[in-house]
Amino acid sequence: MNRKQKIVFIDFNFSWPPNGGADIDTYNVLKLLSERKYDILFLGIAEEHSSDRGNFDPQRLPFPSLRISIPSQHWNINIISKKVCSLIQDYKPSLIFLQHGYLIKIPISQNIMTLFPDIPIVSKAFAHELFCLRGPLRFKDDKHCPKSIFKTPDYCRQCSLDGLKKEILSGMYNTWTKDYIQSRSFSCSFAKSYLNIIKKWKKVIVYNKGLQTELLEQGIDAVAIPGGIEKEYIVEQPTLQNTPNQEKRIFMAGRCDEPSKGMRILYEAGNILYQKRKDFKIYVTSFNLNLHNDWFLPLGWLPRDELFNIYRQSDICVVPSCWAEPFGITALEGMAIGKTVIASRIGGLKEIITDNQNGLLFEPGNPLELSEKLNLLFDNPHIRITLGDNARKCVLQNYTWDTIIDKYYIPLVEDLLSKEK
Repeated sequence: MNRKQKIVFIDFNFSWPPNGGADIDTYNVLKLLSERKYDILFLGIAEEHSSDRGNFDPQRLPFPSLRISIPSQHWNINIISKKVCSLIQDYKPSLIFLQHGYLIKIPISQNIMTLFPDIPIVSKAFAHELFCLRGPLRFKDDKHCPKSIFKTPDYCRQCSLDGLKKEILSGMYNTWTKDYIQSRSFSCSFAKSYLNIIKKWKKVIVYNKGLQTELLEQGIDAVAIPGGIEKEYIVEQPTLQNTPNQEKRIFMAGRCDEPSKGMRILYEAGNILYQKRKDFKIYVTSFNLNLHNDWFLPLGWLPRDELFNIYRQSDICVVPSCWAEPFGITALEGMAIGKTVIASRIGGLKEIITDNQNGLLFEPGNPLELSEKLNLLFDNPHIRITLGDNARKCVLQNYTWDTIIDKYYIPLVEDLLSKEK
């Protein structure tokens, strides 16, 4: 074990309590590596007065951490690079992980590699931010976009300019657009320099094999490492909430109000079902009260512990995503509780769920098929129990954070550190 060698983790978007799955992922990876006595330091880059970047207290994290605060008016590549490189110089790590970050991560990594050419860099992509200039979802016209900056750079450049034009002209930038401008991703030369920089990274971590294959085709050394879940959330035995004659509870968790998450598809499926039967209710973590009715109930955003209470009280969990979810943490959460999950056959979801074995899959954007799957589970509680139990066993065997760390991260870290001796 190379535990005397130091490792730095740098994150440009981290918040705790978490804003999403990327924060939960980073937190658990660092926590468990620290518990295994690796000498790590977490650098969280914080933009002042932003809820998206660096909204955390280092004293409340269970691993060594520093919060680097940057005023919004000084959020630029040179200032951030200078602060980060100064800390790297002081800490003298043998390995650097670049965690969650958007387009600004690319030129900053180039500055790091210029000053510290002998320190290998591992970068993690949490969505499609390496493939798309328009946004991290790679989502256009209400569906997954198969194009990428690597294969269609001119198309992607123009698409990003068209998609971000209104926001750029308004001067009211979100996190993505600010990084887009800072990194000059709109320039004609960006795609070529972008690929050259990424190829210098020792390894790129993505969530699923499909994304890994796309990067390998470009000569980028990529590895697929799934996300995980805390063992305390996995139930010992799934329970049947309701019998065929009782009201069924369907639950959709996550950022449901984002169009890419497919809540409208679930609503349409519920509407189809409601024409036939009235013995169900759908609960969603949404703020959209316009959809509220007798059977569709928005709950707003829920703290993590309360979220899992709703999972436990539910009969079926649905993940109706229209975009290619890189992983799908909400599917894993439902499976851990021993619930049958119905998910879109897209992205990482189809790698987590094997249809009719540990869950059910349906074609993205097809409310009729989703309604048929729900109807099947309503009338067949034994199928719900069987699929839910298989799902729970799958998570326990493959997706606890201890398993993810021991199976994937430690071999990767040990391999890279041994080469740097």
